[in-house]
Amino acid sequence: MLCENCHQNEASIHYTEIINGVKKEHHICMDCARRLNFAGMSDSSDAEFPFVRLLTGLLAGNSALVEDGPMMHIRCPGCGMTFDEFTMVGKFGCAECYGVFGPLIEDNMKRLHGDSVHRGKIYKKYSGLSDENNETDTLPVMQDENDDYESRIRELGIKLREAVEIEHYEEAARLRDMLHQLKKMDNTDDSTQEAVTMLRWFEEGGNNSDVVISSRVRLARNINGYNFSYKMSDTDAKKLVKNVTDQLKTVSPISGYNLYNFDYLDAYQKMGMRERHVISPYLEKQDYAAGFVAPDEDVSIMINEEDHIRIQAFAAGMNMQKAYTLADKMDDVIGDVLDYSYDQKFGYLTTLPSNAGTGMRASYMLHLPALAGNDKISGLIPEVGRFGLVLKAMEGTITEL
Repeated sequence: MLCENCHQNEASIHYTEIINGVKKEHHICMDCARRLNFAGMSDSSDAEFPFVRLLTGLLAGNSALVEDGPMMHIRCPGCGMTFDEFTMVGKFGCAECYGVFGPLIEDNMKRLHGDSVHRGKIYKKYSGLSDENNETDTLPVMQDENDDYESRIRELGIKLREAVEIEHYEEAARLRDMLHQLKKMDNTDDSTQEAVTMLRWFEEGGNNSDVVISSRVRLARNINGYNFSYKMSDTDAKKLVKNVTDQLKTVSPISGYNLYNFDYLDAYQKMGMRERHVISPYLEKQDYAAGFVAPDEDVSIMINEEDHIRIQAFAAGMNMQKAYTLADKMDDVIGDVLDYSYDQKFGYLTTLPSNAGTGMRASYMLHLPALAGNDKISGLIPEVGRFGLVLKAMEGTITEL
């Protein structure tokens, strides 16, 4: 059977795509798999999602979109991108690209997402919801300088542990933020502070933690008024970093997070942050970037990644619900302050069309030494693909494990 992408080599990778119960078989050769970065087989460590490259490869091979065809020369008025350029890089240059090129890739978007219309989370500014019914987390202010901060801190710490034990993660996040703010107001000595310091997420235990190291949810968001990263100038990148940082640094609970800016970090500091998964490999390579990190590093906000904003949340072990709750809450906080790029048809607009809609990516970090040691990892790629999942190496490529 020939590869469906190049139509020349024998297909050696076969997987089944299942969307809304409808199965579709795909067959590609090893050369195309590497070139399209299918399931982490490319040498590129910062590739985002392999299906977008498969998507653009299929588009480029479509007889209706040949090089001299009129479709290939359509140009976005916002960023100047042509459809020909999109089929080469697999990225959009701005929010307007969705209106210009969206109809051309609608069928492929439906294959990726299961629908041509966004069905997930609706941006609050488009949902008709007001803030009147939204609860606001407030910190009880101590009026007297002799108020017992230490007792209040310990009381919140106990409530926080109880909330985590019963898996009430939204309440736990609220209590954690209150605890951080109260510590900033406290004037007790360092020994008291050390006694109530919380563990960072990777120092905690979790469900099935012998195999599942962590659960992670990442949300991709862009802001109106700027080109996406692929078409963004250095001048606009600097403005984006400054404007977003200035707007978020006074907002609770972000005001209690640690702020970093690449202007003041050296290569080794960035490397250390990447190894702790505070920043991504993509952000590490950016010239202009900044972000915020929660004190226990379970929530990270990256500014000027492949999208303008990347929110990521971690939970120890197998606990995707906790990770999602943390990320979703932070998304609402930022969305109240910044004006997200959102379309009622496509949802949240992202640089990669495969991310559009919810902009969410969920992943588990697994420790599989036996499979790796016996060279069985690569054989799992087509198997996990049958469930619509992708297996990627944390460092290097799958074939190097």
